[in-house]
Amino acid sequence: MSTIKNRLKILRTKEGITQDELAQIINKELKENEKPISKMVISNWENNKHTIKPDKAQLLANHFGVSVARLLGYENNFIESVKNLSQKDGSDEAFFKAFRAYYELKIADGKENLLTLKDEDFLSKYREEILKSLIPNFNELSNREIKKYLSDDRIINEADQKLNDFLFTLGTLNPQETQLLVDFISLSPKDKQIVLNLLKSLSDK
Repeated sequence: MSTIKNRLKILRTKEGITQDELAQIINKELKENEKPISKMVISNWENNKHTIKPDKAQLLANHFGVSVARLLGYENNFIESVKNLSQKDGSDEAFFKAFRAYYELKIADGKENLLTLKDEDFLSKYREEILKSLIPNFNELSNREIKKYLSDDRIINEADQKLNDFLFTLGTLNPQETQLLVDFISLSPKDKQIVLNLLKSLSDK
């Protein structure tokens, strides 16, 4: 579930249509083999209970005549992040948050394709991997012990900082390098080792 509040309900109520009416409008734009959208789905989207997938976000944005970034709330998030950046005299934490907001804004508008290289949960999955790496002997711990670690603000903050560092690094790379890095991260440990061995053999030539 996204922590950024989308503007779907605001746009819908401004137009004066019900959730059911909006669902019917979007259903007319779906392909024949796609599952119809229900009033409950619209409600879950408006309450941020479910993430609006990219294709549905584009249909909604087209209907309301706004950008995907505006529909999903990334524009407002970016503006607030920049305000915080200026108020905190350019601290690293504020800078990385502003950069991430800017990157999410570009992704939403289709100017970057990091999240669509694999699936919409890529960053969440990568954050989970970061958390695992920060918890000693993760695979040997019980669920209770893991929950104890996850309640530690220090661990959570460090994981978020590493994720921000990752996003910042991606922003300095060209699209081809970005895709290579994301593809590599998505591999299993065994496949990663195969790739590393191949790279080493090529570099030794």
